[in-house]
Amino acid sequence: MDEYLVERGQFLETIETMDELIKNNEKELREEKEKVEELNILNKNLEEAFNKIKTEHINLASKNAKLNVKLENQSKGLQRFRSLEEQNITLTKTNSSLKEKNTELNNELEKLNEELKKAKESYFKLIMDFFYRIFSGLMN
Repeated sequence: MDEYLVERGQFLETIETMDELIKNNEKELREEKEKVEELNILNKNLEEAFNKIKTEHINLASKNAKLNVKLENQSKGLQRFRSLEEQNITLTKTNSSLKEKNTELNNELEKLNEELKKAKESYFKLIMDFFYRIFSGLMN
């Protein structure tokens, strides 16, 4: 019977040890579950932050595309402005040349008008002389 008691004592010790191990394992399991819950919360927060960043990236890409279109349009406008500016310079030069030519033609026309005036005066004098001679001859 002593042997039975010894075995029973050892068995009870083994049961106590197993109970202690089970309690420790349950405690570790609870701690691990808490860690998993914390990690799940962190993962959810990271996923939300990632989605926000992804949304922001999409918005920035959209803004970038709009800005690129705007920049392209402004570039076209700037090219058109430069082209018009060059045309304006060319037209200004042409206008200056035409003004100079007009001044030259006006001066030449003025000279021709003076010559015409002198020619008319000479013609008038010739006619007057002619009539004077005719009337003088008739009177004599």
